[in-house]
Amino acid sequence: MADEVRRIVGDYVTLQRGITYNGNLVGKPGPALLGLGSIEPGGGFRANKFQTFGGECPQKIMLVPGDIYVALKGATKDGSMVGSVARLPKHIPSGRLTQDTARLDFIGRDSEATHHLYWVLRTPQYRQYCGGRLTGSAAASFSRDDFLAYPVPPITDTSKALVNLFEAIEAKIEFDRGMNETLEAIAGSIFESRSRDENWAELKLADVCSIYDGPHATPKLADAGPIFLGISNLANGLLNLSDTNHVTEEDFIKWTRRVTPSTDDVVFSYETRLGQAAIIPRGLRCCLGRRMGLLRPKAGRTEGVVLLRAYLTPEFQEAVRRHTVLGSTVDRIPLKDMGFFPIRLPQWEDLTWLAGQLRLLRTKVEHNEENSRTLATLRDMFLPKLISGELRIKDAESLVGSAA
Repeated sequence: MADEVRRIVGDYVTLQRGITYNGNLVGKPGPALLGLGSIEPGGGFRANKFQTFGGECPQKIMLVPGDIYVALKGATKDGSMVGSVARLPKHIPSGRLTQDTARLDFIGRDSEATHHLYWVLRTPQYRQYCGGRLTGSAAASFSRDDFLAYPVPPITDTSKALVNLFEAIEAKIEFDRGMNETLEAIAGSIFESRSRDENWAELKLADVCSIYDGPHATPKLADAGPIFLGISNLANGLLNLSDTNHVTEEDFIKWTRRVTPSTDDVVFSYETRLGQAAIIPRGLRCCLGRRMGLLRPKAGRTEGVVLLRAYLTPEFQEAVRRHTVLGSTVDRIPLKDMGFFPIRLPQWEDLTWLAGQLRLLRTKVEHNEENSRTLATLRDMFLPKLISGELRIKDAESLVGSAA
């Protein structure tokens, strides 16, 4: 039965704000640190961005899977983060709030209302509401009173069908994410087992690939167009494109004068997040951002899928650490010396066999990533309907079936 009374967020939840933390303990074993960096601008959990925290974690600021939290502050004045909500996913057992985030404590135990509110707070209408109530000159913020005052549309048969659709999409995206992590682990295991072969050669990196770096600047970002890759898109062997920036066609020409990333190129970070790398998938039109480099395999010497796995081995990561230049602001890999880094790779028939196996796994990874992006686009297309109600029940139910 439809809920006929128009309510506000404060009718559903109270807020529990987090507290400050010791930055020296970030990265130590412990719960996920649920600060601004763990939330996608506009809403959603950033699976490749959260860090752990090994310090004091009072129970009142802890979260368990399924709990929802909100950013009431932002790191910049554009307001893209402020008001964004996230939900702790199932694969993370616990999380800790920071001084910039607050947990939503639901007054009742109605899971239907919980899911309904979560998706209402992901709609563009809610984002517009947040944008019109920002305060602060250096970093934007959003008052808890304004957050709690946001009007929540009633639960209807159509909204129930839409929420079911969004939940099915999120579950499938999460499943694909976990599957890709498994596929990456399998690829690593295959490479590691074959690398015990004594016939593998230790070569210099420049013997097997050409090394490029991108422009040492940042263009004006656009709402659409070729993707502007950043080091934040690198996620333990995977290229995470859930949060991307874009450039205009004019800037794309400027930013690809040195090199245009193409299929099977390996991109990596040479400043901060050292050791991270990923491979360029088929059909991705992109340019390199600041602090990103690119390795292009030389024909007959190696393959991109093999080079990536060799880059991620403990042996090559140790070479990266050994040659890292420690700076006052950021650490970096000296690109002029990188060609001399030792790297161990298969030769001839073993290279062909291994590349074939890894390419099969890579094809499955790219299929899952493309499927997730398609589902996310479908979700974003229909999120506004949760507020407007401009969707027939049969259409909503059909969409749920297609996503399940």
